[in-house]
Amino acid sequence: MPTDLLDTNKLAAMVRAKRGELGLRNAAATISEITGKISPATLSRVEQGKAPDVDTFLRICTWLRADPADFALNPAGSSTAKKRGTLEVVEAHLRADKALSPKATDAIVDMIRLVLKQENRK
Repeated sequence: MPTDLLDTNKLAAMVRAKRGELGLRNAAATISEITGKISPATLSRVEQGKAPDVDTFLRICTWLRADPADFALNPAGSSTAKKRGTLEVVEAHLRADKALSPKATDAIVDMIRLVLKQENRK
């Protein structure tokens, strides 16, 4: 995930606050139970301000109950950044929906990407 579009300091602070007194292993286990596997080492890197991959970012946002767009650094006037933020928000909501299979979610996200790509050509 590009770090120039993600407020890694805000993400790190929220993860540290949510984790509180929990050890890294316990916090990672809690996240994994809710959203899918995340390692203590990955959680530690995020707390140090390193940008996670998109899947990990979305898992952490789900655990934090935070909108992924809350962490977006949106360059002024950038329609691409606005569309990327929209896709991240939609994808996070789709992935959080337990009624959808991961395969169905991937297909929907791929369709949205295609639409956004077409819109960028106009």
